[in-house]
Amino acid sequence: MTNRADTAAPGVESFWETCDSESVAEHPLMRELCYRLDAIQRYRGLIADAEANGNDEALELLSRQYDLQHSMVRRIRDELARAGPQH
Repeated sequence: MTNRADTAAPGVESFWETCDSESVAEHPLMRELCYRLDAIQRYRGLIADAEANGNDEALELLSRQYDLQHSMVRRIRDELARAGPQH
């Protein structure tokens, strides 16, 4: 399994600091949800760049990763909904 720190993009460190300062870290699923939503945003930009550059191979790979992140977000939100409103 890849360590999140090994693949972190610039600015992600400050993202986690913001999560900590806003007490998002209190629930691990909320923290993971924030990470996944941030990844989706980054993939959108990378996909747009790949489209603009006509890089079909990168576009295919990035699109799969984008879809995977969306799938994970749905699963995390479902789990949070089952956990109840306290999270």
